[in-house]
Amino acid sequence: MKSAANAVPHEFEKKRERLRRRCNDLHFKDGRNKREIRELLGVSRDFVTTWTKERDQDVLVDGRGWKKGRRRSVAEETVELVKKIHDELEADPQEYFSGPNAVRSAWELRHGDAAPPLRTIGQILQDTGRTKPRRARRRRGGAAYLCYPEASLNSELGRLVEADFIGPRYLKGRGKPIHFLGFSSKSPPKFRHYRRIQSQTGAELLAGADALFERFGRPDALKMDNAAAGLGTTSGVRCISSAMFHLFERQVVPVFSVPRKPFSQASIEGNNSVFARFFWNRREFADTREIDRCLIDFNESSLRLAAYQKPPAGTGARFELKVIFLRQVLDQTQGREAGAIQLLNTKIPIRKEYINLFVWAEWRLQDEKLLVQVQRDEALETIKEINFPIHPKSRKRLLKID
Repeated sequence: MKSAANAVPHEFEKKRERLRRRCNDLHFKDGRNKREIRELLGVSRDFVTTWTKERDQDVLVDGRGWKKGRRRSVAEETVELVKKIHDELEADPQEYFSGPNAVRSAWELRHGDAAPPLRTIGQILQDTGRTKPRRARRRRGGAAYLCYPEASLNSELGRLVEADFIGPRYLKGRGKPIHFLGFSSKSPPKFRHYRRIQSQTGAELLAGADALFERFGRPDALKMDNAAAGLGTTSGVRCISSAMFHLFERQVVPVFSVPRKPFSQASIEGNNSVFARFFWNRREFADTREIDRCLIDFNESSLRLAAYQKPPAGTGARFELKVIFLRQVLDQTQGREAGAIQLLNTKIPIRKEYINLFVWAEWRLQDEKLLVQVQRDEALETIKEINFPIHPKSRKRLLKID
């Protein structure tokens, strides 16, 4: 094992000091707000808050509780327990995760006390050769500059769950495709859950949603892609799909992601990657019965990893009869309103200043209005409001919903 006193490279510390100074200067000298600083420097909200408390802060003040330039010292008993838990998770055929998060969850579940910080656990596993350092991903941040309403998704809708189809997958030597349906919640209480389905259809989506609501409690909103299973007919104009009606009856708001932009389904897409790496690619399955049996273990292992607890009944947001569409304004026409978004086979002209920006389009069904909004400073600002009448057949069916 590497010594716990290994020095952190001096250049790294110098870079942190420069970043702290730059953060402070942007706020007090350049007058930038904290959101702009976060996006410009690619740092966290806490970092900006810490280093914009007062003008000309001392960026050399460390406050970490141990000597700067060296790692936190770790008791040998802690190291041995982390190693033991990791090795037991690796050896357990019903466990699918053994990384730092899994070790921390297992520590707290088994011992009933707070585990070491996640970074400490990760460093122990890396130092002992049990994990490899992950390659740093490039931070792009382009969606934030284009006003993607991530903050509004977290604040306006209450508890949001994402859904997505996975597949087709194939068993070795067999040609029949296998499909899965995945669900994910990145807001507390977090979870991921998968089920095998027969086909990627609306009926399977709705049956899976009902089973999910029974198991995990009803969310306030369900976010999907723009496939026909959720969005419905490709020919009708301003029609309410069967999936939308199904969710309305359960007081769940349908949300549709940005077409051809996988990042707008980031939570479920990321969890689908976990599903592929830790479940499907981990072994060769003999048949669907083995898949179903192992999938139960995988789902339970995922819940243990997230330390999931079902939320109390009656804690959700107030239900409103509406549909949310996330869209990117495209260059479609000529003149003043040179941009446009496409909703339910209806083109909505948007002023050219908003071309390429992401918008939040809210269809309020009770008054048949469409509000097109842009997120600014983590709040929604309406840029267009129009009448958006419901198709007569859909309106008649909607009247039956209490």
